[in-house]
Amino acid sequence: MTEENERLTLLLDLLSTRNALVRRFDAELASYGLGLTDFVILLRLARSPRIRRVDLAEQVGLSPSGVTRALVPLERLGLVARERDERDARLGPAVLTPLGERSLAEAAKTVRRVADAVLGADWTEDDLTAFASALGRTRSAAEGRTP
Repeated sequence: MTEENERLTLLLDLLSTRNALVRRFDAELASYGLGLTDFVILLRLARSPRIRRVDLAEQVGLSPSGVTRALVPLERLGLVARERDERDARLGPAVLTPLGERSLAEAAKTVRRVADAVLGADWTEDDLTAFASALGRTRSAAEGRTP
């Protein structure tokens, strides 16, 4: 196999791994009425209170309209409150409600358990550091940025 094919195979394996992780997290989070994207949105809201929806969209990898659509069920569940911007609906901040904070805390336990199972005890600190570095470089290149 040529080096070019090996690189392509590696990236296709990375995509397949990403899909497997999403399915695993989605299955584990279903008992909370959440999927992985929902969890990531709640986590970002907890880390950046009153974040504008356009900024939230950028952080979670959705379009501004996509994040607005993703917030609707979270709002219906009472996990998120959306504040309106009179000029542009995409600009108004979204905030976690107290129920959202509690749900996030509970779901985070499950997410940590899955992360520990995937990156198990046989992963050394050096393995994790090298993996994080490689993922960072790969993401930067995919986004067209230089590391």
